[in-house]
Amino acid sequence: VGSPAVPPVTIDATGALVVGGEKLFPIGLSNPPPADSKTPAGRNGLEEVAVNGVNFVRTGIEGWSVEFADGQIAAQKELHRAAAQHGLKCWLWLGNTPNLPTTANSDNERLMTKIVNAFKTDPALLAYKGIDEPRNPFRGDAWIRPAGLVRAYKKLKTLDAQHPIVIVQAPRSTVAELTPYRPAFDITGVDI
Repeated sequence: VGSPAVPPVTIDATGALVVGGEKLFPIGLSNPPPADSKTPAGRNGLEEVAVNGVNFVRTGIEGWSVEFADGQIAAQKELHRAAAQHGLKCWLWLGNTPNLPTTANSDNERLMTKIVNAFKTDPALLAYKGIDEPRNPFRGDAWIRPAGLVRAYKKLKTLDAQHPIVIVQAPRSTVAELTPYRPAFDITGVDI
């Protein structure tokens, strides 16, 4: 028995998210309950959120590592399987990998490529989460410039054109400060 076909995830002309031809109003949790958690009534935690309207959960980690990638990928695939068992899709956080320098074959590029190749055919995958709040003023001078994120976006799209990339911004920056990030994502939001 093969794995189910991976439905394309697109954004239609109205801005609606479309999964396998069906519009989806995304209601998600940035940190879902653990896969083996139970409610006080004994129901699985993922089942509980799914039956109450949540349709996607964030997976992935901030600290992806070249050294530990195989184990990290295996652990995330287990989370995806658990989520899918309850009808949930997954928003896979790529941590700090989608920020590429100008030189080819960097650690970030190799790691991002490995992660994307491992998940692009995962039927539970809804979207990728890029760098979190790259222009957050609280980063001070360490805020993340858009050029590396745009390079990562272009690379990711060559690896997987079927899933959108989401970047969540901090709402404390100005429109002029955030506009240069536009070519680095398909979907954006703010985290207050």
